[in-house]
Amino acid sequence: MIGRIFIKCVFVSVVLSLSLASLIMASAPQRIHYQGRLTTPSDGPISPGEYTITVRIYDSETGGTKLWEETHTVTLDKKGYFYIELGEYTPLTLDFTQPYWMSIEVNSDGEMSPRIPLLSVGYSYNTETLDGVDSLQFLRSDVDDTMEGNLTIQGTTTMQSGLTLSGVEDDITAPSGEDIKIKSEGTGNVVVELASGNFKVTNGSSNLFTLDKDGNISITATDNTKTVTINPGNLIIGAGTPSTAGMNGGDLYVAGDLEIGGSLTYGSVSAGDSALVIDVDDDEALLVRKNADAGDVFVVDTNAANVEVRSGISGSTNALIMSHDNTDGKISTSTGRIILEPASGSLTQVGPGSTTASHLSSPSNQDLFVVGDTEIDGQTYIDNNLSVQGQTTLSNSSGDTLVISQGGGYDALVVQNGLTRIGTGTPSHADGANDLFVGADLEVGGNGYISGDLTVNGSVFGDINPNLTTGSVVFAGSSGELAEDNANFFWDDSSYRLGIGTNSPSASLDIFGSSNELRLSYDGSTYVSLMSNSAGKLSINSSSNTQSSVKIGDGTSKDTAVFFDGDSQDYYIGQDDTDNALKIGSGAIVGTNTYITVLSSGNVGIGTSSPSATLEVNGSTLVSTNLTVNGNTTLGDASVDSVTVNASTMSVPNNLNVDSDTMYIDAANNRVGVGTTSPGGKLDVRGGSASGDYIAMFYSGTELAAWIKKK
Repeated sequence: MIGRIFIKCVFVSVVLSLSLASLIMASAPQRIHYQGRLTTPSDGPISPGEYTITVRIYDSETGGTKLWEETHTVTLDKKGYFYIELGEYTPLTLDFTQPYWMSIEVNSDGEMSPRIPLLSVGYSYNTETLDGVDSLQFLRSDVDDTMEGNLTIQGTTTMQSGLTLSGVEDDITAPSGEDIKIKSEGTGNVVVELASGNFKVTNGSSNLFTLDKDGNISITATDNTKTVTINPGNLIIGAGTPSTAGMNGGDLYVAGDLEIGGSLTYGSVSAGDSALVIDVDDDEALLVRKNADAGDVFVVDTNAANVEVRSGISGSTNALIMSHDNTDGKISTSTGRIILEPASGSLTQVGPGSTTASHLSSPSNQDLFVVGDTEIDGQTYIDNNLSVQGQTTLSNSSGDTLVISQGGGYDALVVQNGLTRIGTGTPSHADGANDLFVGADLEVGGNGYISGDLTVNGSVFGDINPNLTTGSVVFAGSSGELAEDNANFFWDDSSYRLGIGTNSPSASLDIFGSSNELRLSYDGSTYVSLMSNSAGKLSINSSSNTQSSVKIGDGTSKDTAVFFDGDSQDYYIGQDDTDNALKIGSGAIVGTNTYITVLSSGNVGIGTSSPSATLEVNGSTLVSTNLTVNGNTTLGDASVDSVTVNASTMSVPNNLNVDSDTMYIDAANNRVGVGTTSPGGKLDVRGGSASGDYIAMFYSGTELAAWIKKK
C-alpha cells in the first residue's frame, strides 16, 4: 500500500459546470482538471518519480456499474503533488444528471476506499437552469421530444420534420380575428394521416365535418336552416364519368345507388322538357314529362292523367294503363287480365292499415288479404286460401239464401237466415246465426279453427290438437276454455315428473318456491301442512289450536319407528312390537343394540331392557352436577358394587341410615348414632359386646393409647 490520496474539491465545480455548457456549446472542451497528492500512510511524502494512476467513475458509492475509466502516467514533485486532465485519453461522455463516485488506483495496488463523491460548488447549481428555468423544460432539436402545455407562435413557422400534438383539447389556437394557414411549398401536398381516429371540424360543441380513416364523410348542420353549398362546381359521388353533357355547375352525379329519405322537389319545367330522367344505356327507363312519349317504358302523362306501363321501349302497346274518367279510376290491360304476384313469402293485400291476416301465419305470393268489405257480383274461383276479416255477402235472386248443389237433387251447402247447413237433416243445437250444421260426416284435411261451441253426436277420429306446448297440464280456464300455465304446472314426460311452481321438476312431485306448502285436509277446517324453509328443514303444522302431532302406525301388530340414516352410524326411535316398549338404539331394526328402554309401566332403563324401578341404570353412572331423588333409591348391588362420592362437601338435608347397626344421622336433631338409630346425644355409640364397647382413635392404622370405656 503506497499511501492515501488528498483531493482538492475545486475540481467538482468544474465537472458540473460543464454539463449544461456541453448542451449549449458543443465545441467546449470535454475535460476536467484534477489535482491530487500521494502520501505515505503516516501522511509523509513519498519518493518522487513516475507513477501510474487509474481513475474510474461509478454510479454508486459501493458496487454499482463502472461508467468510465482512464489511466495516466504522472511525475510527482518532492511533496507528492500531481496534475491530470480527465478525458484526455478516454472521451468523458457522462451527462452529469445523476450522482457519481470516483475511485483512484496507483500502479497495481487496487482501488482506494472509500470512493469519492463528485460534488458541486455554489454557482454550479445554476448550470442545470437557464435564467432559472430547469434544463428538463427545454425542447431538444436533436432528438424526438414532447412538450406539455400551450405553445404560442408569433410569425411564420417552418417545420422540416413531423409535429405531434397530444394530450390537450385545443391543440392549435389562433387569436381572435387571425387565421391558421397550412401551406404546401411547390408540388408538395398537405396530408392528414389518420391511424384510427377521425378528422373533425367543430364549432366547439358539435361536429360540423367528420372524415374517418375509411374515407366516410359526414357533414352536420347546427339546424335545418343551414346549407351545404357547392358553387359554381358540380358534385360527383362514386367512380365514373357523367354521360350527360349538362354538368355545367350545381349538378349532382351519383355513380351508384341513390336513396332519398325525404322529399324530392323540382323547380319550374318547360313544356317538353324532362323533369326526372333515369337513363339505362342512353335509353329512357323512367321518364316523367308533360307530354306522352310512345317510346317510353313508364310514362306519367299529366295531359291525359294516365300512368302507362308499356310492353316495349319502341312499341306502342300498353301492358297497363291506370287512368280516370272524371269520377272513376280504371286499370286496364291489353290482354284483359291483371296478375298480382308479390315476392315469395308475401301476400297481396287490398285495403289500408296495419291489420294482419289472423289465419295466414305463413303467407305465400298466391294468398289475397282484403281489409274491409268485399263484394263480388259474379262468379268467383279461389284456388288457394281465402281469409276474410270484414263482411262477405254471397247472394242470389232468392234473397238471403245461398244454395250450393252437388247434383242429383242434394244440396251440398245451404246458407239461410245466418245458419250454414251442409247436407240434409235438422240441427238439434245449432240455433241459427253464425252456426254450422253438418248432416253427415265432416272431414278436415288441414287445420280447423273453432272459436265457439263444438257439438259432436258421433265419433271423432284422429288427433285433436288444441295447440298446446309439450309438457302442458291442461285445465279449464276462467271462461271454460282449455288453458295451460307451464311456468307453474308442468309435466316432464321424459322423467315422469310433475312440477308445481316450476317447469324443471327434480323429483316425481316437485313443489317449488317459498310458498311450497303441501296441505293434507280431512275437511275444510281440519288439516296438516308440510313445508320446507330456506334452510331445507321440514315443518309440520296442524290446524289444531292445541297440538301439532305426527302419528306413526295404524294400530296393528308391527314395529313403528323413526330411523336416522347417518354417514357411519344409523339410529332409531321406535316401539318394539315384541314387548310394546319404546326403545332408542343403533341400527336399522327396532330392538337391536338398545340403549334406552321405556316400559308401559313407566320404568326407564338405561343399559337394561327390563328396568324394575322408575329409573334403572345398568353400568357406571357419572353425575357432574346436582342429583335430586324423590323416593327410595338404590345405588349399586350390595354384593359387588361400590358408591364413590367425589365432592368436597356432601349435604344430607334429612336422615341418613348406613345400616341400622353401623351409623345413623339424625339430621332433624343434629345427632349421630353408631349402633343405634335413635341417638340420645350429639354422638351416641352403643354395642352389645365388650370388644365393641369403646371408642378408639387411630392414626395411620395404629390405635392410639387414648380411649374411652363403657360405663
